[in-house]
Amino acid sequence: MKISKIEVRNYDTMKVASIRYKGKYSDCGKYFKMIFKSAIGKLARLPPMLLCHDSEYKSDAADCEACVPVRENVLKDGVTTRELPATKAVSCIYTGGYDQIYKVYDELMNYAKEKGFEWVSPSREIYIKGPGMIFKGNPAEYITEVVLPVKEV
Repeated sequence: MKISKIEVRNYDTMKVASIRYKGKYSDCGKYFKMIFKSAIGKLARLPPMLLCHDSEYKSDAADCEACVPVRENVLKDGVTTRELPATKAVSCIYTGGYDQIYKVYDELMNYAKEKGFEWVSPSREIYIKGPGMIFKGNPAEYITEVVLPVKEV
């Protein structure tokens, strides 16, 4: 497990095709497939992401939203399009398996608190390098940008 230096960054608005669901975090793969299939020709050249709308970890009933950046609206097969608002966030790049990602959230939350910020839901996991559609790859080499939107207290 490797975590880059934590930074405070501003993220611009972004148009995404998404499917919101309740279930396991690991279910997001099937929703990404649905979005990719529905958004052919409309995809932006940015990695997919998972928004986590809960304020705490939930193993089986998490409120999640699988998102794929797009150039044009997608409204079919249960996929909707919306704009993610611009946000200030604490973030870092995490290299490692998803089973350890909770440690990254702990680090980000502690950093935010030290800097006088409060977390604003939803968090974002941007999947820079992860399992492929056919081969899972090596989890130790997955790369995820973990983004915790914040506001000053």
